[in-house]
Amino acid sequence: MTAAATLARARADGVTLALDPAGKLKVRGTDAAVARWLPEVRAHKPALLAILSGTGPAPAGEPADPATNWRWLISPADGCRFSLSSTPPATRAEVEALHPGALVDLEPSPAPVAPHHLEQAAAILEPVPTPTPALVTCRTCGHWRRDQVGDGSGLGRCLASAPASFKPGSCWPRGEIVCREHQGVTE
Repeated sequence: MTAAATLARARADGVTLALDPAGKLKVRGTDAAVARWLPEVRAHKPALLAILSGTGPAPAGEPADPATNWRWLISPADGCRFSLSSTPPATRAEVEALHPGALVDLEPSPAPVAPHHLEQAAAILEPVPTPTPALVTCRTCGHWRRDQVGDGSGLGRCLASAPASFKPGSCWPRGEIVCREHQGVTE
């Protein structure tokens, strides 16, 4: 296990590793948890001091220890294959202990994407412009009926009961609205 993995897993187990003002490593937690982690802490003490003081490699990026990995392919006996991501990185033995009887392999890093595939993806993912809805008038719609009172130039009615017909300004012969139910006819 790497120093970074020791630090992360000890924290997950309730053990805090920190530097005191004099720069000495302090281990805090329950007696049982500290006893479990003390051998690992001792084994990685110089690297842990470097990480905690900020002078060592940060516990990010690809694992520094080639025996550990972030991604594993697990193939249990039932034939169901799946990928396992481990943060912090885990050793093959740790992953095999979690999945007894399964075949454990390193998951290969993804291959770089070919430029022509990037161009295809960009074309597919390019935003489609949203069409601007057209303004229409009720008098040009087959659903509109003229007012029967007066000269017929007033408020009419919508036979389709389109939602737009209930909005202010609708059903007037010359009022411009956006209506999905509009059925164009010539005047």
